[in-house]
Amino acid sequence: MSVTRHFLGRREPTAATVARFLLPDSPDGSVDLGNRLVIVPTRQAGRRLREALARACADRGGALLSPRVVTPAVLLADDTARPRPAPPAVVKAVWARTLAAADLERCTGLFPHGAPARDFAWALRTGDMLQDLRRTLAEGGYSMAAVTEQHRADLEEPERWRDLAALETRYLENLHGLSFEDPVRHALDAARRPRLPEGTTGVVLAAVPDPVPLALRALDAVSAALPVDVLIAAPAAEAKRFDAWGRPVPAAWADAPLPVPDPDANILLAASPAGQAERVIAEIAAERQRFGPADVAIGVADPSVSPFLRAALEDNGLPPFDPADVPFRDHPLCQLVTAWADLLTAPTYAAFAAFLRQPPVLEYLEDRDGVDPAGLLTELDTFQNRHLPLEFEDITAHLNDAFPALSAAAALVSDQLGAPGGDGPVAALRRFLQTVYRSRTLNTGQPEDDAFTRAAAVLNSTLREWSLPEDTAPELAPRDVLALLMRRLAEQAIRPERGDEPVDLEGWLELPWNDAPFLIVTGMNEGAVPAARCADAFLPDSLRTRLGLPDNAARYARDAFLMQGLTATRRHAGRVCFITGKAGASGDPLQPSRLLLRGTDSELAARVRRLFAPAPAAPYPPPAGPGLQLDPRVPPPPPPPPHT
Repeated sequence: MSVTRHFLGRREPTAATVARFLLPDSPDGSVDLGNRLVIVPTRQAGRRLREALARACADRGGALLSPRVVTPAVLLADDTARPRPAPPAVVKAVWARTLAAADLERCTGLFPHGAPARDFAWALRTGDMLQDLRRTLAEGGYSMAAVTEQHRADLEEPERWRDLAALETRYLENLHGLSFEDPVRHALDAARRPRLPEGTTGVVLAAVPDPVPLALRALDAVSAALPVDVLIAAPAAEAKRFDAWGRPVPAAWADAPLPVPDPDANILLAASPAGQAERVIAEIAAERQRFGPADVAIGVADPSVSPFLRAALEDNGLPPFDPADVPFRDHPLCQLVTAWADLLTAPTYAAFAAFLRQPPVLEYLEDRDGVDPAGLLTELDTFQNRHLPLEFEDITAHLNDAFPALSAAAALVSDQLGAPGGDGPVAALRRFLQTVYRSRTLNTGQPEDDAFTRAAAVLNSTLREWSLPEDTAPELAPRDVLALLMRRLAEQAIRPERGDEPVDLEGWLELPWNDAPFLIVTGMNEGAVPAARCADAFLPDSLRTRLGLPDNAARYARDAFLMQGLTATRRHAGRVCFITGKAGASGDPLQPSRLLLRGTDSELAARVRRLFAPAPAAPYPPPAGPGLQLDPRVPPPPPPPPHT
């Protein structure tokens, strides 16, 4: 078997050309692709491809048995492996215990001045940093020990890497004692022996411009038994500009011109993220005769622009769909859990007051005890002004019949404070949530209830990471378990579900798969496009290059290739414009993307003048007005009481 490259050209968006490659000629229009594994760069790209395949088969009047469309991460997973990979919460706990027990006096290369504060929070943060480093090294097939042994001459600070390797060894020993496999080692082993779905007869690497080297190792192993087709969204005449896996060769793209049709109209400046959103609305309005809402796609190269885009589009009757995951910490369920955990960790008056102001808690007390929410909060303020409590105990010591609603709330909190020591933090949290949500009903199809269901699923999966048999659970104090779970929840995200939104907001890597004829790309600033890592404490760019990890030159080549494709596919029947910001949301100055300066020599001076000209002043929003008309005059005295 072998690896074969196929060049798809640039006349159409990627989804259409990949679909055309996958669909063979069929007498009745029906197609069976069930035995093909198709690897795409992102989940959203996979959705676009499935839509293109279904649309093409429908046009033929036939049926489609879809291929399995996955991202490269699937190549690095093996569900049958034993022992099974440790859940993320267990990895965090083992790293924290490893660091807490380590003799840092002997790790002077990594901690030359010792740890600033060797508490559990420090151990969690440091463990996350070290595990992130191990995951990055694994992309190139390395462990910390392997880098130390194989690249000692390339390391500027070999003592640091010696200490890293020693800590890695202790962490792996501690994890092995719990009968778990390290997830990084699991990925390395899976790449050596990749397991594909049963019945797979071929693999297609579909226009993935930057697969990690470890995934390519897995594909190389697969190619010994199955054919691997590599699809490249470029003409065959440019074959020398790509390697065997379809990755742009950095040297071939370093000075490549990137033409932008009509740059005066299609390279735009904005003073701020809000100004970028205003420019998007203005361009959509200007093109309304040619392009309707379904013909428009908006790229978000810099995620910090997304909130401003969503607000502007919604205000103008164009609610967008953003496929980016929503942080779990932004959902009210996470805020409730955080308030509960803060109260159990440090039962102060401030934590108690924040807990009581959670809507589910107020609704529960109203349902169970008939407590009026407004009356409860009034009692809380009155009590605070009268007694100035600092701790929860100060509240219970001074409660009396004058505070019936507050007494009911304090009883609920007292019950919760006694729970973790009895049945563990995870069971206590589940019991608390079952208590406060006992009367809530969910209606499928209601956006708020559907979002709650997805958030609850994320919470449940996170808690299950710590629902382990006693012999496999790391020993931690209850308050440390709470801290670990809250840190894990802060990392989680909720996958949005598409509704009937007319406009898409998509990330830079997803834009080649969007077939909308009118594309507006925001956030075209240095650091976002091309992506760059400029200050890595362990892996400077020079070391990444020597280790074969993606470096800044590879990212530049990838982004130059993608930008060229975005303009080429719309040159004859569409439009693409790029918006660069002069400043971020906090007012910090931004530089325009280098890609916007890669015109021809004759265009360079004009582009420089355009990109570094003053941005149009963003219109200031009107000042907020009062919700009601106030009368500042002193009211007249009340009339005297009537004589009896």
